[in-house]
Parts: sequence; C-alpha cells; structure tokens
Amino acid sequence: MNVETARTRGLRMVLGLAVISAACCGSQQFLVVAAEPPDQAARIPPDKERAAALERAVELARTDLEHRAKAPADKILTISADSLLWLDTSLGCGSPTASYAQIEVEGFQIVLEYAGKRYDYRSRTDGEPVLCEQKISTR
Repeated sequence: MNVETARTRGLRMVLGLAVISAACCGSQQFLVVAAEPPDQAARIPPDKERAAALERAVELARTDLEHRAKAPADKILTISADSLLWLDTSLGCGSPTASYAQIEVEGFQIVLEYAGKRYDYRSRTDGEPVLCEQKISTR
C-alpha cells in the first residue's frame, strides 16, 4: 500500500468516526480537520478493531476534559482523532530531559477544543489517553 492510499484510508476513518460519534452522541460538537501526523509518528491504516479502540479513546479524552476544565460535553469540539505509529514510548510527548525506549508504539492522538483552547491527548491503543500538557495551544 502506498503512502497516499494510507492517508486516504486514515482520513476516511477519521471522518467515519466523526459521523458515528455524532450519530450516537447527539449534542456533542465535532469538527474534523485533516492534518499531517506529528513528525514523531506515521498514520496507521484503520481496521475495525483499531477504529473501535479509537472511538473509546475519544470518549475517555472527552470525559477527562469535561472534568479537567469543568466543560459541558456539548461545548467540547473533537478537532481530530488519529491512529498513529509513534517512533518511541513517549508517544511524541516526552520530556526533553527523559529517555524513552526507541520502539514503535501503536497509539492515538486526539485533539479536542474547549473555549478556544486546544487539548492534545495521546495514548497507546490499549491505554487511556493522557493530556500532553506541553502541547496545549490556542487558536
């Protein structure tokens, strides 16, 4: 499979998840923006199991942000949700002074927005999303 085919499939998965999530979750707001993966990762073509795990990770990240920012669920936007292959165990969100195992790790990057501020969550495919605090930015 060439890189362009993988990107197209990845975009289809993100759009499909947004449609599924919007249908099941009613009042939640979604904005899907196709973006290139971070320098430390490559997009993974979707499969049924990975798509289900990504959907669970998005819900966990949204729940975390609701509690963390005391945000109403219907005011949180899902900007993007990507299945990625990270180049090390930091998931692209490590401390510059720490060492990380240099192994490929399948995981997710979920970007949410509330009140004009973006929140970048990262996780392994089998773990809970963690807020990548140094990656928080405003529009």
